Amino acid sequence: MKTVRGFAFACALLVCAASVASARPVGTLACTGSTGQIKFNVSFFTFGVVDPLDIGSQSSGAGAGKVTFQPLEVHAALSTFASLVEPATEGKEFQNCILTTGFGDGAQSEFEFKLVVISSLAAAASSPAQQGEPARYTDVKFAYGAVEVKSSGSGDDGGVSNIPPGWNRVQNQQQ
Repeated sequence: MKTVRGFAFACALLVCAASVASARPVGTLACTGSTGQIKFNVSFFTFGVVDPLDIGSQSSGAGAGKVTFQPLEVHAALSTFASLVEPATEGKEFQNCILTTGFGDGAQSEFEFKLVVISSLAAAASSPAQQGEPARYTDVKFAYGAVEVKSSGSGDDGGVSNIPPGWNRVQNQQQ
C-alpha cells in the first residue's frame, strides 16, 4: 500500500508542476463521496447506453434485455489528476457525480450519475498538428449504476426536449 501511495504522490507532484491545456470548458463535474466533494471543469465528455437487444434472437435469462452503460469519460485540466489519484487508487465510491453543461441561449442540461467509481485515470499530452502549445489533460473514465437527465429551457438544437427521467442499470428500470 505504501508503494501505491508513494507512486500516487510522485505522479501528483509531476502533474501539478506541468502546464494545463487551455481548452475551453464545456461543463463542470461535481462528484460527492463520503470524504467530501471534488469539482472541476471538463473540456470533453462522452457517455452512452447500449441495449443488447438482438432482433431475431429468442434469448432469456438473468442478463437478457438489460441495458449496459458506456463509461462516462471526461477530459479535465492536467492539475485535476492530483485530486483524483486517491479515489482511483483506493477504489472509493462517489454517491453521485453531476455533469452540468450550458448552451448559448442560457439553457443547461444536467446529468446525474449515481453509484460512481473511477475505472481509469490517465495523464495525457500530445503535440499539436501545427506549431503551438501542446495539449495536456487528465482523462478519466467513470463506471456508474444509474443516470438521470435534467434539462432547463430549450434543447441545444433550439427545440424543446421531452427527456425521460433516467435509467437505473442495477434495477434495470426507469428512474
